Amino acid sequence: ASWLGAERWSAGPTVCCLEGFPGVGKTEIGRSLGDRLRAKGIPVLPIDVLEPGDSQFDDLLLTLAQRFAEEGNDILARAIDDGGGAQKLIGKVAASFRAPSLVVLDEFQNALEVSSGEPSQQFKRLIATIVNQGNVPGRLLLLSDRSPHQGIWSERLAIKQVEGLAVPDGMSFLTALLKDQKRDGEVPQERLADVVSWVGGNPRALRSIVAGLR
Repeated sequence: ASWLGAERWSAGPTVCCLEGFPGVGKTEIGRSLGDRLRAKGIPVLPIDVLEPGDSQFDDLLLTLAQRFAEEGNDILARAIDDGGGAQKLIGKVAASFRAPSLVVLDEFQNALEVSSGEPSQQFKRLIATIVNQGNVPGRLLLLSDRSPHQGIWSERLAIKQVEGLAVPDGMSFLTALLKDQKRDGEVPQERLADVVSWVGGNPRALRSIVAGLR
C-alpha cells in the first residue's frame, strides 16, 4: 500500500495489477489504499469481477455506472440509458478516469481466458482505452489470484506479485493472532517459524489455524 500510495498515485502508470495466491493480502492492500484515499476525499470504487459468462462485462459496466453515480458522476449511467454500444460505454468509463478516483477490480482472475491467460477482448479494450489517455488522475487497480499472461495488453501496466509474509513477520503476525484470541502458548515459541513456513506466510491460512484452536 505504501508503494501504491506514494509512487504510483503521483507518477502512474494508470493501471496496476497485484497478483498472488488467495489469502496473501491483495484485497487488504486494496482496502488499505482505499482508506488512505478516502481520507483525502478521493472516491474509491471497489468491484468484484463476476465469474465468466455472457453477461460478465455488461454486469461490470452496470456496476461501474452505479458506483460512479453514487459519487456524483452519471456520465456512464446516462450513456447506458441512451442505449450506447460497448465501445461508447468503454469510452465513457475511460473518461471518468479524468477525475481523481480509484477503481478496484477484485477477482480479476475471472476476466482471464483459460486458454491464453490474458483478459478477454472486452477487458483488453477497456484497459487500453484507459491507458491511452495518458497519465490521467484516476487509477485502476486489478487484484488477481492468477498470474496473468503478459503481452501487448500489459506493456504499460505495473504488475506486482504479492507474496506471503517473511518468516519473522509471519511469526509476529501469528503471535498477535494467538494473543488476540487468548491462545497464547498453544503454539510453542520454537514452532512458530515452522508453522509460518508450512503455510508459506499466508495470512489467511494463519488466521484459519488460530481459528481452529478454538
